[in-house]
Amino acid sequence: MPAQLFLLGTGFIGGSVLAALLEKKDQYNIAALCRDPKKADKLKELGVRPVQGELASDELIAKEAAEADIIMHIATADDLPSVKSILKGLASRSSSKPPAVYIHTSGTGVLTVPQRSTDVVFTDKDPDTLDKEIPDHAPHREIDLAIKAAVESKKLNAKISIILPPCIYGIGTGPFNKISIQCPLWIKEAIKEGHLISQCVLPLVEPIESSDVAEVDPEEAGKPVSAR
Repeated sequence: MPAQLFLLGTGFIGGSVLAALLEKKDQYNIAALCRDPKKADKLKELGVRPVQGELASDELIAKEAAEADIIMHIATADDLPSVKSILKGLASRSSSKPPAVYIHTSGTGVLTVPQRSTDVVFTDKDPDTLDKEIPDHAPHREIDLAIKAAVESKKLNAKISIILPPCIYGIGTGPFNKISIQCPLWIKEAIKEGHLISQCVLPLVEPIESSDVAEVDPEEAGKPVSAR
């Protein structure tokens, strides 16, 4: 029986993840939060059930989260109300059902507060180092800590993963947004200023969509990735 999957976010990253999930239509019945009626029609064409609402639709999101086998929040790393709605739904999920899987997309912005040694290596195999080295006021951290507290309360019928991707570029494969927000902005500013503004290593969108799918599909899963 296909897993019931609830997706929040169908933009540049979320749309690319959606495209990858649609390649496995036999494995998932996908519902996606959508506030634009025109986009809702497009989702229907793709075989996705649009959930008409927005990130502030508390009861709607909680209901969908309670009923879904998999929840993927890829809309934003910084919307606490929608995360609380998901957690509320997972807390009300029947104990007779197997644990849901909740994947939340945070970001490596949490690592940008310079209060640690530069030789610290962060890895998902060592979450204690993340908690020790990242201050509570770091970007995205408020939301991550809310999820962590909910897990520690042991009231959720769910297994939860927080993903921390850096800034992402490339051509999206989803039905809507095809380009990122940051990279075009940087290019415009670089042209305006007449020089390169910043330089860093960024991942293409394709590996990110693959990592999200791997979280819910063991056959696609690779080795854990560490980041310095």
